[in-house]
Amino acid sequence: MPRPSRLSIELLETFIAVLDADGDASEAAKVLDINQPSMSKRLALLQKAGQHLPQPWLARQGKTWRATAEGERVMAAAREMVRRNDQFQTLIATGGTDVPDVSLACGQEAVKDFVMEAVRKFRQKFPRSRIRIATPGGRERVLGVATGVYDLAIITHEPRADITEEEQLSEKLEQGSRRPLNVEPLFDDRFVLAATGKPGREEAKSAWHRRFAQSPEEETFSGSLLVGLPLILPEPGRGRRDQFDRWARSAKADPLDVALEFGGWEAMLHYAAAGLGVAFATERSTARFVKTQGPLLIRRLSPSEFPPDAVRLVTRKAHGAERPELSPPATALREFLLEAVKTA
Repeated sequence: MPRPSRLSIELLETFIAVLDADGDASEAAKVLDINQPSMSKRLALLQKAGQHLPQPWLARQGKTWRATAEGERVMAAAREMVRRNDQFQTLIATGGTDVPDVSLACGQEAVKDFVMEAVRKFRQKFPRSRIRIATPGGRERVLGVATGVYDLAIITHEPRADITEEEQLSEKLEQGSRRPLNVEPLFDDRFVLAATGKPGREEAKSAWHRRFAQSPEEETFSGSLLVGLPLILPEPGRGRRDQFDRWARSAKADPLDVALEFGGWEAMLHYAAAGLGVAFATERSTARFVKTQGPLLIRRLSPSEFPPDAVRLVTRKAHGAERPELSPPATALREFLLEAVKTA
């Protein structure tokens, strides 16, 4: 039985070049340094299902080419494959060793947290090995592991009682590209509120700061107590903000006084420390801030109303076995990540 045609690196390069040229095929052909007949041939393969593609990646809209839903789904992985091929060609041409031994995808907060400690220990044991750390969105991390772009990924999601975590991951993958994934728990990160621990005269006189400071530290903060606090929240339209707003509505925390809106736990906590409001953040990010920047007043939010994040490590699953499928360097990094979480 003949083997099916495989997707060539040239088609991947063409796909990415067209998208980067805002759908202008002529401009993409100039970038690729190919003539129009060659470009037309490649576009024909990218716009219809066949031996190379189960579903089209590009569709023509007038004189412009746009990614289909399937093209959007594979875009990040295709871009990474092109990048790796360019890197490999450079390696051959220069005789260098510029190919990472292990690749990890995670969020920007994890990079500053336990990931740094794991990388430090990895570099001590393997000083000549290279690690690539990427910070794409959560869905792209899962897809990246499933398609081989990343060896490991750290994801954060809201636990759900109705389905397992493996099923939650499967929801992030389209049916055509599913691959068995191994999911390991790292920790659950609770949500907190934080305000300045060194109030100035103005904050000390304010009703909101007195109420917040006088709330029992050992008790959780219910959603109804949010009313009247000058909140510092993630900006609208972000997943975190949508999540918070949904929880607040369910907890009947209405109306909310949103004083400031922007992204990044650390930046929000800096503003809270300056007495500019009460920041919504995770327990780990707040503990890290206090360790390096100084005291904060911290109150834990009710976990029943504001469920903690489930932070998990995702890898490909070995065929026919309940264990990760990893190279020796990736195996070592996984072990250091698990160790760093326990000691952090």
